[in-house]
Amino acid sequence: MRRALLVGIFAGLAAVVGAVQLARAEVVERIPITDSIRTGRGLPPGLVIELQSPAEYNRGTFAGSEGSWTGPRYQARNDPAVGGPTKIDWRVSFDDFVTTRPEQIVARHVRQPSWRRDQRGGISITRVVGKRVIGTILAEYSLLNPGGNDARFEAVLAFQLEQNLHAVVHLDLVEPESDNYVVKQSISASTWHRGQALLALSRIRLRGNLAPKIVAARAVDRGRSVRGKVVDRFLAPVVGAPIALERQQGGRWVRVARAKTSDRGFYTLRPGRRGAYRVTVNMAGFKAESRALLAGRGRR
Repeated sequence: MRRALLVGIFAGLAAVVGAVQLARAEVVERIPITDSIRTGRGLPPGLVIELQSPAEYNRGTFAGSEGSWTGPRYQARNDPAVGGPTKIDWRVSFDDFVTTRPEQIVARHVRQPSWRRDQRGGISITRVVGKRVIGTILAEYSLLNPGGNDARFEAVLAFQLEQNLHAVVHLDLVEPESDNYVVKQSISASTWHRGQALLALSRIRLRGNLAPKIVAARAVDRGRSVRGKVVDRFLAPVVGAPIALERQQGGRWVRVARAKTSDRGFYTLRPGRRGAYRVTVNMAGFKAESRALLAGRGRR
């Protein structure tokens, strides 16, 4: 899957890299996953989908979950005076179709099914909490083009957020519309659009913690400490989550210590006297707990 991604990206960028030095994105769009989307679907607050434009693009329009970027000038091959700014239209949406296969979601959101498939494959969406990269989510994408002299492209990418919820990113690159035009005086319009679409797809990020799913815990240092890690459904760390160490007393559990997970999802807690303990996490109403374990010092 990763090999296919790398081959696709290099194929799309080969002609562009020779003429344009790739740089950091000029525009960053942050689209919050709103309460209407996340509520009832197992998603905590604070999640944001981040799009970054390719270099040399500026914000054209912005309207919540969609907008446009304008880039370098294109011109007619036979008349440099005829032309205008290149353009990428973008949109973020969500799909609750019941499937665990992002490629099915991609197919559902293609607007131009009659266009030929230029490229398709897997791509890793970087996950970030604060300033730290905590992992990736595998996405699927499709890049379509009418073929021939037509330079227009449609790109669709989808990745799973929860069992029955996918995020969908849609890009339209339609200006210039044919290879009768060149960008930056020498790059064919189709080559330019293909490269910029792949760059934009590769820069998508998901910011924020997903809900805790697994709490690993074990007794160390002869039972003097309980250590472990909290991860989400993708096995990425849950950062800064409030956790509690609880001791079993009769038929109930009593909290004896509190802490927060580190920027890698780890924690260390110190039990009191010897007994049965568990670790619980409660983050924004999402709860998970470890198995019970024997820890502490002295007799029970």
